[in-house]
Amino acid sequence: MKNRRRSRKLSSLARPQQHTQLQAWGSTNQSTLIIIRGNFATRNLSRDLAVSIIEAIKKTSTLVVWALNSRSTEQEEEDGEETVGHLPTVIDVLKHLVLQILQHNQPNLNERSAALSIARFKTATTEREWFELLQIVITGLPQLYIVIDVEVVGPDSGDTRKWPETFARLFEALVEKSGGSTVKVVLVSYRTKVLAEVPGLGNAAVLNLGKKERIARVSKVPPVSLKVGRRR
Repeated sequence: MKNRRRSRKLSSLARPQQHTQLQAWGSTNQSTLIIIRGNFATRNLSRDLAVSIIEAIKKTSTLVVWALNSRSTEQEEEDGEETVGHLPTVIDVLKHLVLQILQHNQPNLNERSAALSIARFKTATTEREWFELLQIVITGLPQLYIVIDVEVVGPDSGDTRKWPETFARLFEALVEKSGGSTVKVVLVSYRTKVLAEVPGLGNAAVLNLGKKERIARVSKVPPVSLKVGRRR
C-alpha cells in the first residue's frame, strides 16, 4: 500500500531521516521506546513511516520484527461490528512477534530454556504470560528492533494504551536476566491514546504527526540517514 501511494507522491514526513526524535531513538545504545502519534487524517502517513523505519533498519542487517496493520483505508471505513470482532488480539500480536524472533534466535536458546519455552507456549493464556515469553526469546540477542502498529489490535481485543509501561518492565527484566540485550521499540498509533508518561523510561519520546505546524517545520530540516545504534 505504501508503494501504491508512493506512485502518486510520498510525503517527506514518511522518511525517518526527517525526524530528530527518530535519530535520537536509533542512535542510543540503550533499550528505549518511541511513540509515533498521528490521527485519523494522518493514518496513512503513520503507516508509511513505520514501513520506512523497518526498511532503513533492514538495510543495516540489524534484526527487526514487526506487526503492521494490513487493512486498507477502504476496508477500515467499511469495517462493521462483525469484522471488528475478528481483528487480532494483543495475544495474537505477541505470538506473531515471538514467532519472528524465534526464527532468528533459536540457536541461542539452550536445551533447558527451549524446553521451558515449549511448556509455557502450551499453557500461556494471558497477555502477561506472553510478554514473559517475549522476554525469554529475546534473551541472548545483542540487539533487536520492534515496530508495532497498535491499531492492528481490535478495540475490544486488548488494551494497548499501557504498552510503553509494559515494555519498560521488559527492558528492566532483560538487564537483570542477561545484561546484554538492547531492545528498541516503535509504537505507532493514530486512533488509540497510547500513554507516554512512563516512570523509569526516561528516553521515551513522542513523535507527533497530527500537527499542521509540524509539516512546515520539518520540511526545512535537511534529510540525513537514520542512525541505527550498533552493539560493540
